[in-house]
Amino acid sequence: MENYYVYVYIDPRNYEEFYYGKGKWNRKEDHLKSSDDNEKTKIIKGIQNEGLEPIIKVIARGLTEHDAFLVEKTLIWKLGKSLTNISAGYFADKFRPHNKLHLNLSGFDYEKGIYFINVGEGKHRCWEDCLTYSFISSGGAKKYSDPFRKLEIGDVVAAYLNKHGYIGIGKVIEKAVPINEFRVDHKPLNDYPLKEPNIFQNSVGENSEFVVRINWLKTVDRNSLKERKQPKHFISRLVKASLDNQPETIRFLEKEFEIDLHELLVNSNYADPIISAIIKPMELEISKNNYIGCILGGAIGDALGAPIEFLSYEQIQSKYGKAGVTDYVEHENGNGEFTDDTQMTLFTAEGLLRAWHRSVLKGIGGAQTAITFQSYLRWLYTQGVKVNITNVNNGVYDIEHGWLLKRKELFVRREPGNTCISALQSGIAGSIELPINESKGCGTVMRIAPVGLVYKHDREIAFREAVYISALTHGHPSGYLSGGFLASVIADLANRVDIQSAIFNAKNILISWENHSEVLRVIDLALELHENYKNKDLTNKEIEKIGSGWTAEEALAISLLCALHYQHNFEKGVLLSVNHSGDSDSTGAITGNILGLILGTDCIPPKWKEKLLYHDIVEEMGLDLFIGCKSYTNDIDHEWLEKYPEF
Repeated sequence: MENYYVYVYIDPRNYEEFYYGKGKWNRKEDHLKSSDDNEKTKIIKGIQNEGLEPIIKVIARGLTEHDAFLVEKTLIWKLGKSLTNISAGYFADKFRPHNKLHLNLSGFDYEKGIYFINVGEGKHRCWEDCLTYSFISSGGAKKYSDPFRKLEIGDVVAAYLNKHGYIGIGKVIEKAVPINEFRVDHKPLNDYPLKEPNIFQNSVGENSEFVVRINWLKTVDRNSLKERKQPKHFISRLVKASLDNQPETIRFLEKEFEIDLHELLVNSNYADPIISAIIKPMELEISKNNYIGCILGGAIGDALGAPIEFLSYEQIQSKYGKAGVTDYVEHENGNGEFTDDTQMTLFTAEGLLRAWHRSVLKGIGGAQTAITFQSYLRWLYTQGVKVNITNVNNGVYDIEHGWLLKRKELFVRREPGNTCISALQSGIAGSIELPINESKGCGTVMRIAPVGLVYKHDREIAFREAVYISALTHGHPSGYLSGGFLASVIADLANRVDIQSAIFNAKNILISWENHSEVLRVIDLALELHENYKNKDLTNKEIEKIGSGWTAEEALAISLLCALHYQHNFEKGVLLSVNHSGDSDSTGAITGNILGLILGTDCIPPKWKEKLLYHDIVEEMGLDLFIGCKSYTNDIDHEWLEKYPEF
């Protein structure tokens, strides 16, 4: 809703602005009654003691909350030195610091960054291997590998060899992968005669060595480097550190290696045809891994939460320890198994892909809701539940075709939700206009991620289509609007929009729909909790301030909070989302969908991927969603037709 405004407080004694804020209703007058001990209140009291009042003016109105935050931050940045604002503003991390105007900064003056990288030569790695096989690596613990995993394609690295000095300048051409997945000319790294083969001692689990592929542009021989102290040149004990604030070191590197680092960063579009040939397929691969990560990540979160779904947090701790569940615990052999949440996600994807295929072959669109409803009836068939066929008049009832029905592993009941079962069993397709019931259970939102992937070209369409598909089984507005919200977020994330912006975009769509207040309230609470606990870990106590996740809006808000707060750490985000008193498998599934899409399969712990039963099914569906459709109007792909018939 566009009812926010931005206002300014002006000192009438000298007509200088001293505070900017944003709000709605009477927010701009609230500071006059404040008793806080801060500079703003002191100025207001000083003005009032002289028999005057601050001048309060609205300077922008009719704004969304997102736009109001941005206008406020822009004004704070422009006049920040003379203001009393304590907070740097909601978008502080997106604005250049005032004291850095004399420097070229990554993210502001150029898209990529330049980083000091510690080669870490020792018993596990050596520089000659890095140079020969074009990589840098770090591992042994997440605190060492995580900084390397955040390097982006196009970033520039300055490699430092301890007791020697800076030894090479290179450019990242492939993001970090576990060492067992790194390939040189399509062969594993351990197929080569490494000078330091002990690099593979850390090759499994969360402490695995992570390897970043580097195009080394300029290097020097280690024997030509004399051991010397360089007081003016930046070095660090960290494995990675930004060189943004190190102009002396930048000048030294440019002179030492005869390279223009600024030019290298500005021209990051890979004009070199050899680099382009490497980068383009890699970028495609990353996108594919994100799609697979979305579906696989959801299944993993689902499987982690499944055994504790009906336990209180105290019971979880009593049974599994103070940290709660940290791995699969359902099966004695350590395997994890997904539930109805993932089953229905798979059949949502199947319905959408069938509808897509139909639109390509017949040139007829608009049947996606009806076709997805029929896919849900196929899921109902796998649960051993008969449908009232006499009521089925929406689409073609088909329990014979398609590849999912051939996977007998899906013919198992894994605590399916009563609402989904009863709604589908009736054979009647619910809608917004003719609600099937008054339920707002989380069965809408836990299955809806594929809608965002299919309709990623337009978040508003993704929102709308997810609402229609959610309403097939759940008639309460908070149920189907939560489904729409998540699909909008997923659509944005599939276009590499950051998660915070994706949430704001979805909020702006949400408030245009009727009966949105209940969903909006818990989303705002999740955002508030994230802000209040920035740079701190969240616990189950914060989760349970939102609720238990049995309803759609609570499951959505809990999942958004976990994913937003730990957007760079799949493991922490998903474990937080399942360890609480409530619907652990659903919040785990939704959080896994979000973080799996953001981070891709490479950032999911290998043990969770390997030990998930039937992971090949979810991975295949993730890949198919990435492909979309293999047929063309005049060229039918018969394998695709068998998987996704056009009805």
